[in-house]
This record gives sequence, structure tokens and C-alpha cells, in this order.
Amino acid sequence: MGRDKALIGDPPWAYRVAGALLGAGCAEATLLGGDPALGRGPFPFLADARAGAGPAAAVGQAAGHVPGGALVVAACDLPLLAPQDVVTLVGAATSTGRAAAFAVGGRPQWSLVALAAPVVAGLAAVPPEPGTSMGATFGDLVVLVDPPDPGRLVDIDTPAALRAAGAKGSVNPRSDR
Repeated sequence: MGRDKALIGDPPWAYRVAGALLGAGCAEATLLGGDPALGRGPFPFLADARAGAGPAAAVGQAAGHVPGGALVVAACDLPLLAPQDVVTLVGAATSTGRAAAFAVGGRPQWSLVALAAPVVAGLAAVPPEPGTSMGATFGDLVVLVDPPDPGRLVDIDTPAALRAAGAKGSVNPRSDR
């Protein structure tokens, strides 16, 4: 995208995702990343302790900050995320005591994961090694759930994906350049 996706848009995508988490009833939304500009916004910020180590390592870092609690991890490139998506996943994780992810096209959508307290405790005790995939981290612990609206779970990773989302009226490409 040519720059940090977390800061694209008005409001920035990271803030949109954090707002969806709060709207779903999460007690707090903390941004984790490598750009210190994230720390100048309205949400608590946690600097990425292992930049470049991958998403699973970042999830492990986040788990260390919520001992004894549940955790929802959402990527900043899901600016269409809605609170009901989060509620659905949290319900699945809580009812099973496991990790929950949406199944999109028959595969786990790792950009949004809800983790029950026992999973968080395990990650906090033994964080994933740098470079470990989300699939290897969660493996048999993950429960796959059908999303309420798969269209809201589109990772916007390219300018073409941004244009497509803007054409549907979901993201304003003019403010997101």
C-alpha cells in the first residue's frame, strides 16, 4: 500500500478496527505496531517488541498483557469490521474455551481471532517463536465459525482491493489514499 496500513484513512483503519472491538463490548482496545504515530492517537499503544517476527509473535506479545483474560486480535487491514463480527467470534471462543476464527472460503481467516482465557494463558507462558504461522500456533485449538457477512472480512492489502471496497461504498478511497 506504500505506507503503514494502520494509519490509512480518516479515521485511520486501526482506529476503525479498535472501534469495532469496543462496540462489541471489549473492555479495552490496545494498538500494537511498529509505527510510533499509533501511540499519538486515542487508544493505548504497545510497541511491537519483535518487529518482523510475524503475526503469531505479536499475538503472543499481546497475550502477555492480559494475564487471566480473554483476547481478541484484529488486523488493521479489516477496516470494514463490524461489532457483530467480533461478538460472533467471542461467543465461539468463550463457549468452547478455545481460539475462534472465521472460515472464509473454507480456510481460517487469521486476521481476526478470538482467544479464550486458557489459550491466552498458554500463549503468555510460552509465546510463539518468531516466524511461526498462525496455523501452527493455534492448530487444533481453533474453532472455525461462519462469518455473519464475509464481505466485511476482506483484507484490504492492495490499492486494487481498496478501490473495490470504495466502489461498494464501504471505504472512502478519497480519504484513504
